Amino acid sequence: MAARCASASSLALNSLLRSRSRASESVSEVSSVGPGFSWAAFRSRVLTNAQVQIVRSRNGNSGTDYDVAPRMETRWEFAPHQAIVVRGNYRHFKYANGVTPLFDERTASLEYVTNL
Repeated sequence: MAARCASASSLALNSLLRSRSRASESVSEVSSVGPGFSWAAFRSRVLTNAQVQIVRSRNGNSGTDYDVAPRMETRWEFAPHQAIVVRGNYRHFKYANGVTPLFDERTASLEYVTNL
């Protein structure tokens, strides 16, 4: 009886080892470009930066995702060691999967900055 249990458990172990699934290799590719400019005015009291970042990514065979993100920042130094910073971002995602909805993100901020 003990020999029969040992052989049954070894058969179950062998069948478990043979039924293992194999993971397929995953491929991920990302390409990005971000042209922009900087501008200084009024003896560098007003600084402006703008950039558009475009990202294209592919993950496996699911298709290509697109991401477009323009950004802008303006800094105004109105007194020594004090400034106001205005930032604005917009981000647009387009997924390869048609079922996934588009995703848009808009952010803006107004900051007071002081340096000691």
